[in-house]
Amino acid sequence: MNDSELERRIRATRAPERPEEYWEDFPQRVMSRAATRRNEAPQREPWLAAAAWGTGLALACVMLGFGIGQSDRQAVCRLVRDGQNLSRKLDAAPNALGAIMQSERRMRFVIADTP
Repeated sequence: MNDSELERRIRATRAPERPEEYWEDFPQRVMSRAATRRNEAPQREPWLAAAAWGTGLALACVMLGFGIGQSDRQAVCRLVRDGQNLSRKLDAAPNALGAIMQSERRMRFVIADTP
């Protein structure tokens, strides 16, 4: 069926005949149904909202804990590595440590010329 044939069939179709009372009562029926639906608010389950909030809070706590754990693990690894380096330097040159400088990424140990 092409567009012109469809359009011809639509124009040939007549609207159903309704009695006069139908059209007189029509606005009242529409308004009463609209008022009924407006008063009927969609009911949400209270446990569903609590479950959603609880799940979100639990996920946020897990992510926060993971982030803190990762940053602490890296900091501990740096401290252990720096401690091992300091121990090696002090063993190599006892009483010769001049200064300890710490940057964001690592510690530097300066050996003094004279003990």
